[in-house]
Amino acid sequence: MAVALSKKYNNVLVLTSDYLFQMDCLSGEIIEYESQHLYQSLTVTSSGEFIIADYYSIEKIESNLKNKVLLESPLEMMDMIKFNGWSNNKLSITCKEVVNWDNNFVVELDGDTLEITLKDFT
Repeated sequence: MAVALSKKYNNVLVLTSDYLFQMDCLSGEIIEYESQHLYQSLTVTSSGEFIIADYYSIEKIESNLKNKVLLESPLEMMDMIKFNGWSNNKLSITCKEVVNWDNNFVVELDGDTLEITLKDFT
């Protein structure tokens, strides 16, 4: 389970094992929801943009759950994506390579530009 609050959109996203909910901050009403799409990680940037990841991709959620933008990655085939936390407006993300699970990567998402860069490879 994960929760992210965006002051920009005055919304809260709640990720459970079954659903992703979008709720209004002021009224507490559910705006919309979708069946869980195998999402693994949820966060929000300092500017209020929602970022979500399933096993294979990272997306920005805009004004509603139907409006998602795929974020380009320097790695073509990522798997097992996991958000590890923010430091200096950079989100640390670990993942594996689809064709070789022995290859572990650390990538970083810039909270301002939403650009993903490769930081480490093991």
